[in-house]
Parts: sequence; structure tokens; C-alpha cells
Amino acid sequence: MNHLNCKPVTSPFCQGLGYSTTASPTGVAGYSLQQIGQLVETACSPHIAILMCRVAVPECGSEDVNRMKPCRALCQKVKTDCESTFKARRLSWPVRLRCESSHIELSINVSVCFKPTPESDPLWTVPT
Repeated sequence: MNHLNCKPVTSPFCQGLGYSTTASPTGVAGYSLQQIGQLVETACSPHIAILMCRVAVPECGSEDVNRMKPCRALCQKVKTDCESTFKARRLSWPVRLRCESSHIELSINVSVCFKPTPESDPLWTVPT
């Protein structure tokens, strides 16, 4: 990836997530960055910001990082937490965030998908 195409993360709801440049702030499946910000502000899940930001405002870096999907457990947790908020706003869950196609978390030590880290979210545990 050409790092000259990296842009600063300017979305206030995506600050403090461990990276400061993005490859392409695009929104998620038809939702604008403004709409995503409004969803993040609802705080319907403690993990909505990391999920939405990592998909809509991906970290600028290696191509593997940019293609990394959310861990299935993270996606399902946020979807469950936010279901009533999405229904109240008459929104459907974004197609790009289909939890059933997200990478399965193989182990705590294998980084094949993204999830909160103990440093970024000490309360994160894998839902059972």
C-alpha cells in the first residue's frame, strides 16, 4: 500500500483507538460517517466504536491489516447489544458487518481478526 494515500483520522468518534491514519474513510454499507457517528454516540454497546471505526475508517498500513475483519464474537456482541437501537432508528444491520462471515477468533494469541485488546478495553471478554 502506498502510505502517501494515508489520511489523518478526523472522525471524533474514532479517536483513541490505537491508530491515527486511515486508508479511506468510507462509511459502512450505505451509512455515512455522520450516521455512523450518531450510532456510536448512542453507546448501545461498549464496543460499537471499535467495530464501526475499524470497518468504516480502516487503519492505514499493510494490506493485511486493512482487510482484517472483526472477530465473530465482537461483531455478534455489538449486534446483540445494539439490536434495539437499530430497530428504533429503523436501520438494518450493515451488510459489510455480517457477523456470520466474520473471522472466528482462534485464540487470544492469534491475530487473525480484530477485537478490543486488554490495553484498549480491560473489560473485554469473549462472549460465550
